[in-house]
Parts: sequence; structure tokens; C-alpha cells
Amino acid sequence: MAACPQRQLVIRAARTEDLPAIAHLLNEAGEWMRRQGITDQWPSQFPLSDLAGRADRGELHIAYDHGTPVGTFAVDYHADPEFWHDDPNGDRAGYLHRLAIARTHAGHGIGHQLINHADHLVADTGRQWLRLDCAKHNTRLHDYYRQLRFTQLPTVDLPHRKSGALFQRQTRAAQPPYAD
Repeated sequence: MAACPQRQLVIRAARTEDLPAIAHLLNEAGEWMRRQGITDQWPSQFPLSDLAGRADRGELHIAYDHGTPVGTFAVDYHADPEFWHDDPNGDRAGYLHRLAIARTHAGHGIGHQLINHADHLVADTGRQWLRLDCAKHNTRLHDYYRQLRFTQLPTVDLPHRKSGALFQRQTRAAQPPYAD
């Protein structure tokens, strides 16, 4: 399969007027997952009030391709205590959430671009790790993250949580500079 050329996206912090588009992206991705038999990844709907809170805190981002919303993600700096409770380096990490790509634009490397953008956001704060958790049994997603240089850590198997597969990768801030 030939590699798709990278698109020139406009990626920025979400604003109030972006929230309906972000909700659509997230809900569309969730519906697609359910059609694929992945029922333990996301809720059926994302409330605008939750998205608004993330946008107000500067955590929520949106990507546009020629004015069309094509992807979204959130980054925060708060470790989920049930997953990262014994991590002495929690203050050196940013956490990626709710990565979603418009189905019409899937397979064009947009997810990779959004993850790299999240990496830069986290690195710009001086943090060394970009981390995420996802559904324990979504092996296709696990493979995707490993392809993007994430290391899979031991899964945290809590009966009341669908998520628990933990991944991390070093941000560009933690990587040694290239020699000339």
C-alpha cells in the first residue's frame, strides 16, 4: 500500500464555535467503533458541556483541512490515579485523550499528525512523556500506537474500567539532539 501524502492541516486549540464539529467527530468515531464490534472504547455520546470544559481549559484541539474539520484530540497534564497512581514521573507527562479522525479522512496520516502535534504541545511544557490509555481489548488500536513509537506498558485490569491498556512515548523534549 502506497503511503498517503501528508496533508497541511491547521491544528489549533478549540473554541466554542468548534464544539458541535468536535462532538460530531467524536460521535462519528464512536459509532464507527461500535459497527466494528468495539463496544468498550467510548460512550455513545459526548456531551457538549464536557467538551466546553475541556475547551475552556485549553485541553481540546481541532484540525481543519481546507476549512473542513477532520480531527480532534485533547491533552491534559493530570494523571488518572487509577492507571498512573504509582508513577514517580507523573509530573513529567502529558496525557492524550479522545483522538478522533473524520471517517472521510481516515487513512491519510491525520492521526499521526495530530499525535505529533500533541507531542509538541507536551514537549513545549518541558514534559518528557506523551501517555495515553485505551480499551484493554482493542488490539488494532494497540498496534496503531506501537507503529507510532509508543511503548505498551502493563495493562491495568480494573473490573469497573473498560480502559487500561497503557502506552507512552518520549516527547521530542526528551530525545537527544541530532548530531550535525
